[in-house]
Amino acid sequence: MYSEVGLLELDVLESTGKNAPSEEEKAELVAAMATISAQLKLGFIKRSSSLLWKLVGGMDEILRIICTWTFLIDCSIFLIPLCKALDLVLPDAEVIRRGKQFVGGGAMLISGVELELQGGNADTFPKGQLGMIAFSHSSTMDAFILSAATAVNMRTLSKSELFAIPFFGWLLSTYGGIAINRADRNQAINALKAAIENGRELTLQSRGKGCGTCVTISPEGTRSLTGQLQPFKKGAFYTWEDLQVPLVPIVIFGAFDLHPPTASMTHPGRVVCRILAPIKPEEVDPSAEPAARRDILSRLLRRRMLEAGLEAPFGVGDAGGKSFTERGANFACLAALVSFNVLVGVTVKSVLDTRKISYSKAALWGLGATIGVSVMVYVYNVYIVTKPKKAKKAE
Repeated sequence: MYSEVGLLELDVLESTGKNAPSEEEKAELVAAMATISAQLKLGFIKRSSSLLWKLVGGMDEILRIICTWTFLIDCSIFLIPLCKALDLVLPDAEVIRRGKQFVGGGAMLISGVELELQGGNADTFPKGQLGMIAFSHSSTMDAFILSAATAVNMRTLSKSELFAIPFFGWLLSTYGGIAINRADRNQAINALKAAIENGRELTLQSRGKGCGTCVTISPEGTRSLTGQLQPFKKGAFYTWEDLQVPLVPIVIFGAFDLHPPTASMTHPGRVVCRILAPIKPEEVDPSAEPAARRDILSRLLRRRMLEAGLEAPFGVGDAGGKSFTERGANFACLAALVSFNVLVGVTVKSVLDTRKISYSKAALWGLGATIGVSVMVYVYNVYIVTKPKKAKKAE
């Protein structure tokens, strides 16, 4: 219903000719449809209210929260240095991109989320070329979903606060996050420029080999609190204007249902990530003025995303909770994760005992190192990466 109303709104805005409504009538119609759209909020299937289910479901949720953060911490400490080292030795092996997909896929598996990929082919993300991704943003899961589903290097515009989160911010920085401070217009503009420059540099470094690179941004600007597609901001279209590359729309179904804003952890269930046909630069009127071209692209992108909503897949979101036996792979992964960390813990304990270092001192060193690295990651991404580069003086 939301998609139908949204498409009607676009039809009204784009209507021309003798029988088209006046600008005043268009404004009234759009306002009326906006009121209707605001009432169409997505929901999620609630769990059973029985005491047994609350006990079992609560324990399951706590376990998955602990294991998810354990997995992110492990990846931050062990995977990041490994990826960085291998990338220096084997620059054509796409180690960073593969690491990104591993983190995204692992987070989905631990969360008990079945990720289904629809659409996309070899021509969607051409090898060794620069592109752009515009995705629907309705959940904190979206970063992991995109990481797991897209076999491309990404330069993703992310709010600066995320880079201050220990371990998660480290992963975000390593796998292509570009910090954007939405409260600081100048920094936000610089972040957009940094994403473009970084994407171009990475594309040139690939020398036409390996996977492509995409500047990834949500045209909505921030996460939807209703699960529906929000009005678009201008930043994505200014970015596209500078890039002039194919724009790939991606619509995610079920993420809001599994992890609405009120949830502390993702519910197990099914998510569909649908990659739509790219919008090529020649599809946007090349003779139009820049502002008009941005408006045309915005409406074209919104229309394609809303049309995808008309064919929403059946069975996405929370299916009411799967049984423990139905999630065998999920719990096997959790068991492997726990076993690995027990082994690491035993090894660390042995080293500390051998060197006669107290556990409290080791804990303080670890805490200090974590805070120090997190501060450096935040400062580097917010203030250094996005700092405008000085133009080279002509010789």
